[in-house]
Amino acid sequence: MLILDNNQVKYILCSELGYSPIEADSYLRDFPVIHDELADAVQRWLEDRTVLETNIFGLSIKDYMRTHHSHFLMAVRDLNHLYDNDLTPERRDRLVGILRKPNIRW
Repeated sequence: MLILDNNQVKYILCSELGYSPIEADSYLRDFPVIHDELADAVQRWLEDRTVLETNIFGLSIKDYMRTHHSHFLMAVRDLNHLYDNDLTPERRDRLVGILRKPNIRW
């Protein structure tokens, strides 16, 4: 499990992604611990913003970012839930189906 360095991530959110310090603090307040399956991708992104070709139950982080108009940390937060121990296989499959659908912007 990977726990993010909130100071480092807050700096990235504010300086690179346009968050205000208050928005960044609010965003990070409930950010989950990262499951081991995503830890390497997150550590690499924190180093140089490279998004590795990582697939989570058939979902690519890059594809998720594109179809949901989200940044890397949003994608990781959402995809990280797929590794929660309390998810039954049926609920995981249903969540994969939901996450696979694009987020339509008007």
